[in-house]
Amino acid sequence: MNEPLPINVSDDYATLKSAVVFEGALNPKGLGIPLLYNVERRPEGMDDVLRKQGVHLHVLHNLCAPSQIWARDPLIVIDRAVFTAQQINNRREEQATVEDFCNDHGLAYRQWATHGGDVLLPDQQRVLVGAAHMPEEQVTALEREISAITRREACVILHAGVHLDTCMAVLPDGSIYLHPEKIAAESLRKIREVLKPARMVEIPSSNNNNSPVLNLLWLDTKTVLAPSGGVGDRLRAEGYTVIEMGGGEQYDGNIRCTVAPLQRGEG
Repeated sequence: MNEPLPINVSDDYATLKSAVVFEGALNPKGLGIPLLYNVERRPEGMDDVLRKQGVHLHVLHNLCAPSQIWARDPLIVIDRAVFTAQQINNRREEQATVEDFCNDHGLAYRQWATHGGDVLLPDQQRVLVGAAHMPEEQVTALEREISAITRREACVILHAGVHLDTCMAVLPDGSIYLHPEKIAAESLRKIREVLKPARMVEIPSSNNNNSPVLNLLWLDTKTVLAPSGGVGDRLRAEGYTVIEMGGGEQYDGNIRCTVAPLQRGEG
């Protein structure tokens, strides 16, 4: 067993230090999935871009189907706690691969039903968790359960997307971009009343459900990786440095889905 890795993800914006990715996301040619970034009009692979930004990558080798590129689905770090999300059918090997990685590096983990794409950390005190439609009393019970698990104030957001991070994005300044038609009405009210965002910007969603333009991965409070043809120009106008990726929008996810942060901030 290797030495335990430093683990700490307190929000979605502190400088990304290390992350887990699946091999398939770094070798798209063999899988027919062109996950490439447009950097100064020159295409580069995801690993090149992240490593140039100082991110240490832990690459897990694929053991099963080519769909095994979405590292964030089965692996979630909240503060210094590690969770593995339950996968079904042919994706069970993804969960097993992640759990082998944790065991090899001395990382204690617990299984959780929530996928990483449904977890947003808008600050160091709260956690947003996406879920499908459910009665209000179930939402309240789920929030209590999540608070007990994460030791954070929990806010459940009901949505009709693949995951919450394909329906909304919280910016470092507290602003929220969202597809209003994909967020349940009661959750839209909750976002306004509980989160009290500095701004709520409504972004029209694509006719293609597999085009998650709000799937943003923040490298620090000023730099973000974003799907090409999405909100990049809007973010640049607000003063952010944007690195765009093309290709993943055809496969139910994008950049945020392919990277599972292990450490942000110090270290």
